[in-house]
Amino acid sequence: MSVSDQKTKSAFYEVARIMVSLLSLSYGAVLILQFLLYWNALTRITSGNLVFRRFHFSAFFLDFTVSAEVFFTILLFALWLLYFGCFVIAWIGPTRNFFDAIRQSRLEGRLPTENALFSTAILSSLILSGVWSIQIAQELGGIPTGEIRFPDPFVALISLSISPIIEEIFFRLLPIGIPVVIHLVWARRQILDMSIINSVALLGYALAFPGKIRKELQLRTIGRLDYATITVSSFLFGVTHILTGAGWEVGKVSTSFLAGAVFALGYLKYGFHVPVLLHWFFNVYWTSLSMAYQLALEGVDNLSALLFLLYMVAGYITWMILIVRLLRRIKRIL
Repeated sequence: MSVSDQKTKSAFYEVARIMVSLLSLSYGAVLILQFLLYWNALTRITSGNLVFRRFHFSAFFLDFTVSAEVFFTILLFALWLLYFGCFVIAWIGPTRNFFDAIRQSRLEGRLPTENALFSTAILSSLILSGVWSIQIAQELGGIPTGEIRFPDPFVALISLSISPIIEEIFFRLLPIGIPVVIHLVWARRQILDMSIINSVALLGYALAFPGKIRKELQLRTIGRLDYATITVSSFLFGVTHILTGAGWEVGKVSTSFLAGAVFALGYLKYGFHVPVLLHWFFNVYWTSLSMAYQLALEGVDNLSALLFLLYMVAGYITWMILIVRLLRRIKRIL
């Protein structure tokens, strides 16, 4: 490689590192915004009629009643802590924390994809640009995507905050993670010789971080069985969107399939926190930015437009790199 080519490559990586780092850090900024919106919602509940409503719960030997204020305080705080926890886990690993990974990648002349948060931002841009392009193409071809309509921004924020957790459990953790655990036991039968506590702990860890445990046990991070479970679960993920009757139409199947497949790859590579963050990105990230007016914050609309532009640029560049690599691989095979 010539000196000029090397300089061009180094400059590209530096620009990419800066751009993706800004997008990664925006996750933390929007988490703060989400917390403020939650606080604003709780203030509305306390000062409104909902404060007089009470929720009754009965399960097994538990039977209790709580006010709407207490119920939503616990719910929203728990949701925020969960997403914040996923952000922290992505920040610190799996092998290097965010800043250490940036620093090391600069020395080695590459992108710090070993850090989950950095990679999550790349995957976000990949999905966003892909979904946006597919949706436009389908709309031009007369295939509608539809949309969900909510009666109130508060209802939208709560609903969109809950769905990533539930959907990632049922479309990623269970259909993809459980086969991973079964395969792990089959490939490394000595796990069954461990104590029950150690076996359960190891398999639970494998369910949460399949890629890391597979690497430690010298197994392939993504195998042929995984591609089958990814395909089936992503298809069901797409079909379920239109079967719920929430407002989505047939065009949602293809975009949800793409998103679900990338969610699954992120799960297998880095852990369950990555698809949760990716799903949060589409449900809560943009909703929080669009609701910033409730906090009387100025300039958020311009910031949101700038972030969207950066994500789209990063996404299309990533797609081009993937296509070039695929064509080179095909050329070598032929």
